[in-house]
Amino acid sequence: KHKEQLMASAEKSHTLAQLAMNLKESLKMEAEMAAEALKKVEADAAIELEAKLEAQALAMDATAMAEANLEREKRIQALDPVREELNFLSATLHSQAYESHQSHSVHKLSLGSHALDSAIQSGDNYLPILCRLSQSRPHDALVAAALKAVPAEVAAAGATTRTQLLERFVDVKNSARE
Repeated sequence: KHKEQLMASAEKSHTLAQLAMNLKESLKMEAEMAAEALKKVEADAAIELEAKLEAQALAMDATAMAEANLEREKRIQALDPVREELNFLSATLHSQAYESHQSHSVHKLSLGSHALDSAIQSGDNYLPILCRLSQSRPHDALVAAALKAVPAEVAAAGATTRTQLLERFVDVKNSARE
């Protein structure tokens, strides 16, 4: 009987060992499957995290670009008054330069007319003075018309003065009386 009990006990031990081995094999397979599932979950989580990080980076880039555009717009708006002031100053300077040029041109014309008057009264050659007058106001139609009215030979030789005309008149008058 003891032998039977030992045999039964040995059989139970063998069955228990077999069960333990099967259980160990089953646990090993489940651990491997769990490890593979964990690797898959980790890979999926890494992909999801990468996608979230990329989306966050894009959102941050868009925000940064929007802020940069706002800053640029603010700077442009801040430059508008400066640009307006520069345009005003430019127009003022241009106007003053034009007025200065006009004043200088009129001054040259005035000096030329005085020189012409003096040359005419003295009977001197005044062709160079007419040339300078023409150069002082090249686009002035009135000056051009006045200069064209003077015959070139008179300008080159000089006009007879009033005194010379009176002397000649007296000479002609005396000659006519004689």
